[in-house]
Amino acid sequence: MSICKNCGTDFSGQFCPNCGSLSADAPVDLNKDQNAAPNYNANQGYNVPQAYNPPPAYNPPPPIYSGNFTQQPAPTSAWGWFGWMILLMFLPIIGHIIMLLCAQDPSAKNFAKMQVTLMCVAVVISLVMVILVVVLPMLGIAVLGSGY
Repeated sequence: MSICKNCGTDFSGQFCPNCGSLSADAPVDLNKDQNAAPNYNANQGYNVPQAYNPPPAYNPPPPIYSGNFTQQPAPTSAWGWFGWMILLMFLPIIGHIIMLLCAQDPSAKNFAKMQVTLMCVAVVISLVMVILVVVLPMLGIAVLGSGY
């Protein structure tokens, strides 16, 4: 048996069961209160980790375009197309212009643009055919290898 020089307790072994000193040869601290409980909260030369601070919350970036979206017009219904076709049938050129100016649906406007373009192409082709078949033979110019 040995006597702890730190707290004065009789013990056997390498460690004092009362204060936990490593050996019986450990120096005695005369300023320490012998009856006080050990302080396990004190930083006894060890690196104590600090409290965990989580990273700041994620804030998404603001949207590139903040708003003011214009609402798209409703698509033309089947009966709406039927009405446009009746108008185009009775007023071929004027009806297309009316459709181009008055339709709210972008697809109806594109249809009117395409129809006007096709009518212009048809007129040009018709004029070329009239010139080739009627006007040039009247002027005495042979067209497409006439047999004379």
